[in-house]
Amino acid sequence: MPVGGERFTESAGRIALPLDNITDAVVILDRDWRYVYVNARAAALFGRVPEELIGRHIWTEFPDAVGQPFQERYERAMTARTEERFDACYEPWDRWFENRVFPIDDGILVLFTETTEARRTQAALERSERRFRALLDVTAATAWWTDAEGTVVEPIPRWQAFTGQTAEEASGWGWLSMVHPDDRAAVAAAWHDAIERRGPYHIEHRLRRHDGEWRTMIARAVPLLGPEGEIREWVGAQVDVTEERVAIAAHAADEARFRSLSASSPMGIYETDMSGAVTYANPRALQIFAMSAEEAAGHGWQRRVHPDDLAAMLEAWHAALEAGSDYIREYRLCLPDGTTRCVRKRSGPLRDAQGTLVGSVGTIEDITEHRELEARLRQAQKMEAVGQLAGGIAHDFNNLLTVISGNLELATHELPEGHAAQADLVEVTTAVKRARALVRQLLTFSRKQVRSVRPIDVNVVVRDAERLLQRVLGEQIVLHVHLPSAPMVVEADPSQIEQILLNLGINARDAILTPRHGRPAGRGTLSIEVDGLTLTTANSTRWGIAAPGPYVRLAVRDTGHGMDAATMSHVFEPFFTTKPVGEGTGLGLATVYAIVTQSGGAIRVDSAPGEGAHVEILLPRVGVVAPAAEAPGPTDGVAAPRRETILLVEDERAVRAAARRLLERRGYVVLEAQHGADALLVWREHRHAIDAVVTDIRMPEMGGLELVSLLRAEAPALPVVYVSGYAEQQDSAALRVDEAYVEKPFTGDALAEAVGRVLGAAR
Repeated sequence: MPVGGERFTESAGRIALPLDNITDAVVILDRDWRYVYVNARAAALFGRVPEELIGRHIWTEFPDAVGQPFQERYERAMTARTEERFDACYEPWDRWFENRVFPIDDGILVLFTETTEARRTQAALERSERRFRALLDVTAATAWWTDAEGTVVEPIPRWQAFTGQTAEEASGWGWLSMVHPDDRAAVAAAWHDAIERRGPYHIEHRLRRHDGEWRTMIARAVPLLGPEGEIREWVGAQVDVTEERVAIAAHAADEARFRSLSASSPMGIYETDMSGAVTYANPRALQIFAMSAEEAAGHGWQRRVHPDDLAAMLEAWHAALEAGSDYIREYRLCLPDGTTRCVRKRSGPLRDAQGTLVGSVGTIEDITEHRELEARLRQAQKMEAVGQLAGGIAHDFNNLLTVISGNLELATHELPEGHAAQADLVEVTTAVKRARALVRQLLTFSRKQVRSVRPIDVNVVVRDAERLLQRVLGEQIVLHVHLPSAPMVVEADPSQIEQILLNLGINARDAILTPRHGRPAGRGTLSIEVDGLTLTTANSTRWGIAAPGPYVRLAVRDTGHGMDAATMSHVFEPFFTTKPVGEGTGLGLATVYAIVTQSGGAIRVDSAPGEGAHVEILLPRVGVVAPAAEAPGPTDGVAAPRRETILLVEDERAVRAAARRLLERRGYVVLEAQHGADALLVWREHRHAIDAVVTDIRMPEMGGLELVSLLRAEAPALPVVYVSGYAEQQDSAALRVDEAYVEKPFTGDALAEAVGRVLGAAR
């Protein structure tokens, strides 16, 4: 080794002695860039022992430092003999070092300290600071800071910009003056409480903005504590939540309105989650399900759904919910009282504020009465259609019966007494009466029969019909009648009430005496009960009656074989019968139904196989009973001494001929016309000779009502007898005293009595 090198080594050795124990890494390099000293800290940092590096070339040992700041700054210190201080990263290690380079005799001394962690910490702090500033910028929060006591000691730009205060005005506790006067005490108290417990500060209050508007703010702050737990300062922020609070208040108001409307809604309203669990149900929905809110919550409501409907209903609901579409379905509920109700459920998707599907909201309504009304409407329409047909048939049949009965009457009176044909004529007359009774049923069913409506006591009608019913029922059936002491008055035709009792009695007799549904034929009972009943709005709907109020209930119960569900579904249909061919017309209950509904009432039938039948009829109750009209006495068909002239108007030739002969036999002069237009011609020719008009109501060319209107324009007091096979809306109470109505088929006596009555009233 050169002499100079020896002297450098000795010099380095003297310098290095105190450096072995310092915490910094130290190396000494000669002018040839060889290590002449490496302390323990540097060797540990290099992962070597000092002896391995002594005499070795630095740029050979660390070739990645060549061309880097290490080489540049080391060489400057070596050649320029200047001290150098710099930070540099040794990239193979990804570690930073602070370097201090000092020139010494024939070389340089290098002290370096690793600063990797310190730099990372500093970088993290800088990133945190940048993020904090950015966060404040995007959140529109007003950041602030105070000393340990909550006093402002330095300017806070964001506070000043928001409130319009200057730094001097906000200093100390001046910032508190911007808080709403009603909130200042609470804000100060919250500050003192947070200081005392050295915990977070949180309060909502109003703050005046620079434009003078009071804004609702949420203020939060945390204390920065010293090593001993003492508060050094506070850092906080305030967020303007005015719009949010207004929106929350509006939402709360909307929610309150919804709850109020929902609570009073006649429609059931509910909400569910995605699984179908009920999260809300209004009182009406709970009433429909007959459950409390606790019972219906979650999936509890499903316990009320009919087992046969549940699976299909849930499947359709889930499919609609997954598709985000509306859902509507009808199903049945089984209630604790044993009744089954029909409900209609509607729902749509329920979404949160972000538009995410979170469940469903919908309505539910009890449509049991609606479905029953629909069934009644279908029944009424069916009855109306068949009634139109039956009425038309009855009208034509009545014309035939009028011809037959009229000519029978004439023939009977023209044959000498004791003639062999008299017995045959009696049989034909009996058959005509039976045919007439059948036609009356058809007309009643089709609502075409004339009704003599007046206030009647149902008790009296039942009592009068009791003997006839007992004969119809026979000895094997016991009749029980239960009548109240108070009159049960209704507006009705007494003959129709008798027909109701007779039809129900015949049905009961046949049901008791006919073996069916496992019940043998034999003895039985028929019970008839009359009482009063007041319907409320709720139960009048169940009866299918629009008007609540007082009603008379006529209940008929038998111990017959009863009816199954299939029979019950057709019970009021015309011409439907379970009797053998030739033993029933199928008009019994259809006629009863027509009479009851025409009288403004309602009827219900309950029955089951082997359990008999229970028929309940409601008729509107009225005040007093009308006095019964005296029935005209029969005549012998012999002509009375009279010569009044009658204008007879009838489009059926045979009916017109029979009526003419019946009137002429009783001494009247008859002028004939085949329809209204023809009658006008006869009237113009014989106006002053005509004393009364007998006219059919339905005729071609011109009907009877129009004809009478034209004739009375010239002769207002003209007596008129209307004749028809239809009721034609002719209520007996609506006729004038000089008017009468005769129903086909009529007898000569009935026609003559009506003509005599209107002529007498005109005199």
